[in-house]
Amino acid sequence: RPRPYIVIDMSAHADDDAAGGAGAADGGLRILEDAGLKARLLRMIVGMMRSVAEKSYKEDHPLNTLVMFDEAHRYAPPSRGEMPNEIRELTNKLADCARETRKYGVGWTYITQNIGSLNPTIFDMLGVRICGYGLGTSDLRAMEDHIDSKDSLQLYRTFANPEQTSHYPYKIGRASC
Repeated sequence: RPRPYIVIDMSAHADDDAAGGAGAADGGLRILEDAGLKARLLRMIVGMMRSVAEKSYKEDHPLNTLVMFDEAHRYAPPSRGEMPNEIRELTNKLADCARETRKYGVGWTYITQNIGSLNPTIFDMLGVRICGYGLGTSDLRAMEDHIDSKDSLQLYRTFANPEQTSHYPYKIGRASC
């Protein structure tokens, strides 16, 4: 049967129509410009979802839920370097969830421009990786550790620039379990 589809838009500048009319983005949504607050809210949501997933699993009803993060570098960056504590705590929670919630029926999707901008623990736990044209040298090196065949990487290197061909090729890699 159909399942609910929930979108949590954490952008501070929502469309005026979606935000309840002109000026709404200037008021209530502007608070979402604070990255620390955004991270705390997401950490709470992820924590509640994990609790519900654990309870459902114990009752033999896995959630069958997909969580998707667009602009994942904002929420799950690598642990290196300086970052606000709220972002670090969210990243750590997401890494724990990546390791432990699959059995509860929770899947995770992270969309980002390059592999190096995603926490390596999370990247390592991804079961499917889809890469479009344009991976740089460091991203290609990161992919080498996660592919079954070097021929696959050679095939990726033959992809033509979509701006020239109007075709958008992708490399889909499935992690071996």
